[in-house]
Amino acid sequence: MAVIPELKPTANFLGRIVCRKCKAKITTENLLYYNGYIHCLDCSKKVLDSYKRELKKANSLEWIKFRHACENAYLEALEVAENIDDGGTCNMDSTFIAWPRVSEVVLNIVTAKTDFRCYKTKHFGSTGIMVSPPNVGQANKRCKAAETMTKVFKQFGYDASTFYMMD
Repeated sequence: MAVIPELKPTANFLGRIVCRKCKAKITTENLLYYNGYIHCLDCSKKVLDSYKRELKKANSLEWIKFRHACENAYLEALEVAENIDDGGTCNMDSTFIAWPRVSEVVLNIVTAKTDFRCYKTKHFGSTGIMVSPPNVGQANKRCKAAETMTKVFKQFGYDASTFYMMD
């Protein structure tokens, strides 16, 4: 069984996790990384110790499958986008995966050491995950990358749709 790698304070992880004791956001100013643990300097509590349930969920099969789907979608999107001209209107196209009751904390833990830009959001009344395509361009390349990622997520069995938005 695949295991989420040891979490070190990365830019993707910081600011998204909150200390459950003092409710402070964990940033570079109030964290201490010592002996493999992230400590909140405001209250001296081990932050990830209070997230044991979420860490256990992050190692579950559904989240490992999600991470694997993200990896495949990113690679496929990079491949497809490199052969396309980047003309057209700048946009913020992304892939939306409908996932009711998704845990934002678990999502942040799963994507902490990756290049995936994912966040919990609502789209047309559905709760889910918005996955931004890799940085391949800002117009046609981004649009094609988002459409490709949607196709890959659908192949993995997710209820995915492409979010189109012009800048």
